Amino acid sequence: MALTGRALGVALSLWAVWFYARQLPADDWRSWLWEAWRFVKQIFLVLVIGVFVVGMVRQLIRPEWIESLAGSNTLMANVVAVGFGVFMYFPTLVEVPVARMFLDLGMHPGPLLAYLMADPELSLQSMLMVAAVIGRTKTAAYVGWVALFSVSAGLIFGAWVDGAAWTSLAAVMGACLAGLAVALGWLRRRRRMVVAA
Repeated sequence: MALTGRALGVALSLWAVWFYARQLPADDWRSWLWEAWRFVKQIFLVLVIGVFVVGMVRQLIRPEWIESLAGSNTLMANVVAVGFGVFMYFPTLVEVPVARMFLDLGMHPGPLLAYLMADPELSLQSMLMVAAVIGRTKTAAYVGWVALFSVSAGLIFGAWVDGAAWTSLAAVMGACLAGLAVALGWLRRRRRMVVAA
């Protein structure tokens, strides 16, 4: 048996929980345990069903399909990954086994990161709810920015995985941030002009 970072992290987390739990009064301790048990019962079923479904779907998907769509770190592969994340909503507990399945099927780590960043933030259900609260225009801006940042992060991370020099990656990140600053400045000026008129 080896002492890994994961084992140390779990040990530290268990110690922190034990240290916190010792300071609770008896009633709070009981409430905390009941709430934790309710949470475990709620999550366990979703996790088991999700992992089972992922295992079944894994047998139906051909690796060639994934490799042709997202097997390399291209703009199109990252856009496809973000699009999949938007329209195929998975709870966070199921998202990790799905991501592992895609990685095993030949998906490049760059598009995989883009998918993992877009999936929790963008889903058809959340976009419809957000649009009902803040309107379609602001929702479109929100969705566009999240998709843009997810694709950019996937491209940059994929380039890093493929062995790109850190100087070129820093230059690309700087250019992206400069472009963001220019876009936000333009929007601010436009808004002031609309308010002044």
